[in-house]
Amino acid sequence: MSARLAALLGILGALLVTTRGATVVGPDPRAKLEDGVEVQARGPVHEAFAEPSMRRQGAAPLVTKKPPDPVNEMPAEQKPEGANVQWIPGYWAFDDEQNDFLWVSGIWRIPPPGRHWVPGYWQQEDGGWQWTSGYWAAQAESEEQLLPAPPAPIAEALPPAPDGNSGYVPGCWIYQPDGYYWRPGFWVPFRAGWMWITPCYLWTPGGYVFVDGYWDHDFHHRGVLFAPVFIDRRFLGQVYRPRFAILADLLLQAFFVRPTFNHYYFGDYYDPRYARLGFKDWTNFRLGDRYYNAFSYYRWQNRSNPRWEQEMHASYQGRREGTLPRPPRTLTAQVKGGAGTGKMLALLTPVNQFKSPVFKMQSLPQAQAQTIHKATQEVHSLRQHRAKMERQMVGKDAKLNQATKFEMPHPKTISKPGKEVRTPPPAPVHPKVAPKGKPKPPAAPRGKDKDKKSKEPHHHVMVDPDIRPILVPDPFHCVMPSTPGPRLLAARKDIC
Repeated sequence: MSARLAALLGILGALLVTTRGATVVGPDPRAKLEDGVEVQARGPVHEAFAEPSMRRQGAAPLVTKKPPDPVNEMPAEQKPEGANVQWIPGYWAFDDEQNDFLWVSGIWRIPPPGRHWVPGYWQQEDGGWQWTSGYWAAQAESEEQLLPAPPAPIAEALPPAPDGNSGYVPGCWIYQPDGYYWRPGFWVPFRAGWMWITPCYLWTPGGYVFVDGYWDHDFHHRGVLFAPVFIDRRFLGQVYRPRFAILADLLLQAFFVRPTFNHYYFGDYYDPRYARLGFKDWTNFRLGDRYYNAFSYYRWQNRSNPRWEQEMHASYQGRREGTLPRPPRTLTAQVKGGAGTGKMLALLTPVNQFKSPVFKMQSLPQAQAQTIHKATQEVHSLRQHRAKMERQMVGKDAKLNQATKFEMPHPKTISKPGKEVRTPPPAPVHPKVAPKGKPKPPAAPRGKDKDKKSKEPHHHVMVDPDIRPILVPDPFHCVMPSTPGPRLLAARKDIC
């Protein structure tokens, strides 16, 4: 371990941060950081921890640089207690500001009841590399169904709310063999500790995957989110182990959405220029005040504090305008800035001092860590299988306006549901699909819904800072501005 890293850990050992019943202190002095690893205090949130609620997800931007091979990642040395806690390995994400890939560290996750994780993947396309998002599939499903592009959503007038403790889930299209039928929206009651994940169509190269709504744990009950890292290419062969986590209370104070990338982000994205790049803070990423989403849930969860929403908006505004200090961008900057003194929003805490008000942490035995590490290879194999099969579905047959399926094996996990597994609320009753309405044809054939490439692909188009999650697809292919180096090509924003 270098002298610089040793000094860094020494300073961290003296720090103390407290937030709403959760206390985090400096790390065990015996801990060490791997050489060539720069811990970031901002970046993408692992999509297995949280994904933005969008009725139709669009194709992610193209990157003209090939991602490295997956990192040899070991699970973190501390984990939440419980038999149902799973380690979900990390993945590469492209940072267009640094023109380089950073590693989104793996997470400890208490999975949504009855769901298993299907990992995302990078795939080479004409002109670059493109990320396809992962998702939580129903445990009972052993196949993945790829659908043609759904039509644009129908504008709805919200029916009267049953009470002040419910959020509205907008209607969506449901695919049937003869076309798409509209399913109206409905009200879902808020339930403490649980969030209703709204239905979504996820883009893949071979078509769309429909993930219907389901109950998931709220952010505080989901597990442990770890900081992303930049890894020096000279050290990519070494074993990496995540060591710095983000408490949910702190996450909500620096939480952003970038719809074009289909990702949540955390950290310092307050500067106005990030709005021009498509970042929105989570307090403004919603269809309306009465719709069900992460913000409306936490507003309800904090209903005993009538000023919670006002204070949350004020904190984001203060950091945008510079009247409140912004969080550091790296672990090193957090230490130098005097974390724990109350002068800054320090987002990172060492995992061996992570104390949640919701669950207890315990040490991970080395033998179990090795078993989990070996099991993650099956996740990587599932990622490769999914990428291969979805690519094969592109133009596979003439029935591109119809659905197609392929087998999707479940990855083996060493975790099993135990007595401590929380029981979700009953699933809400969905309205029936319009029985007498005429089916509407797909918006585009399966796997054929990409916009044609511009003949002049180097023009720069800024993302609208007022972008909303429900929009009509843009009819153009644009290049997102970035510093010199690998270009970031944005496909159309199908986020309606």
